[in-house]
Amino acid sequence: MKSNKIRDPAQADRRNNQPELTMTYSVLKRVSYQRFGVSHERIAPLARTGTKTMVELIGIFGYVGVFAFAASGALAAGRQGMDIFGFIFVGLLPAVGGGTVRDLLLGLQPFWIHDQLNVTLAFIAAVTVFAFGNHIKSGRLLAWFDCAGISVFSVLGAQTALAMTDSILIAIMLGVTTAVVGGIMRDVVCNEVPLVLRKEIYATAAFAGAGSYCLLATLEIDPAISVPLSITICFAVRGIAMVTEASLPSRTINN
Repeated sequence: MKSNKIRDPAQADRRNNQPELTMTYSVLKRVSYQRFGVSHERIAPLARTGTKTMVELIGIFGYVGVFAFAASGALAAGRQGMDIFGFIFVGLLPAVGGGTVRDLLLGLQPFWIHDQLNVTLAFIAAVTVFAFGNHIKSGRLLAWFDCAGISVFSVLGAQTALAMTDSILIAIMLGVTTAVVGGIMRDVVCNEVPLVLRKEIYATAAFAGAGSYCLLATLEIDPAISVPLSITICFAVRGIAMVTEASLPSRTINN
């Protein structure tokens, strides 16, 4: 006897004559597995109200973050006078380092194994900087690429963690981890004090991005709005701090 149990949510949607949601589930299956290495059922609660365009937009944001962080790593390598291998290696650290740590902590395979376009984009960014880096002011551009990277990764990292754990605290922590750990790796390899350990507003901006997304997700705001808005908030906090040279209070304790 054949079972009447429906195992595929997309089949259930087709039986209920909901073509738009069926299309969304189809995209969720592909994007959620490629980007996060998890079944679409885990990501679906955050995007069930969205559309195909929204889901794919989230994937595009991820690619932009990878490219921006890889460029920041390559620029840092250029300041140290490394060869092309050094450019690629240091470029990969911020591009995939934070996301790898996040995925391993969540018990997932790293995202770039499922979607190797991330590695390809990191290679392209590093080689581009190697070829044309002498024509740009690396110091300031590195900071802006890094700003774009933490803005995207803090939000997408929080989104992944919230989908997997349903915990706002863990989501914010792993959102910040996704944003800053790769940059720490980059700076340590380049023998520089990591940005997150300086007086600059850095991890605080990542916290603002991850926290904003979790707040909006709790309020059940459409991810098509909450994701780009949270990215913008993080970018604005970090960008304003860079322009105004604002920093958090610091203190030296003399024993």
